[in-house]
Amino acid sequence: MGIAKIADVQSRTPYREITAESSPSIEDVRVWLAEAETLLNATLQAAGVTPPAEASVYAPIIRSWICDLVEGRLREAWSSSGGEDSVVAAAAVDRFTQRLEDITNRPAKYYQLFGNNAEQADSVRLRSERSGTSPVTYDPQYKADTDL
Repeated sequence: MGIAKIADVQSRTPYREITAESSPSIEDVRVWLAEAETLLNATLQAAGVTPPAEASVYAPIIRSWICDLVEGRLREAWSSSGGEDSVVAAAAVDRFTQRLEDITNRPAKYYQLFGNNAEQADSVRLRSERSGTSPVTYDPQYKADTDL
């Protein structure tokens, strides 16, 4: 099981119970949790950020983000069975989707958020052309081509 658990999602929806017989069922929620965690971890890795481990001090942040999507899907399912749209559900799903876009667009922010380690330093550093092993100097060089 991943960072987020069924109990984490259940705590966000205290008036609705998630069971094997409920709709959506506990199995649906497990699948959504796995999907959300996989999406988030893949996006972080693509941005060059190592996803935090379950035992990490950053796990509650990741758990919260994962639960946003799953809670949104739960509320969407419940509201659609009643024939209504849910603004809360849409907002939760949008928050997750926007977070994925933000990770892709601003990886340095998430690199700083989840700590600085040697593995991540190369992926975040501004890349430049190098000749051999010495770095290229981009300082301007002025030269007068004509005599005045």
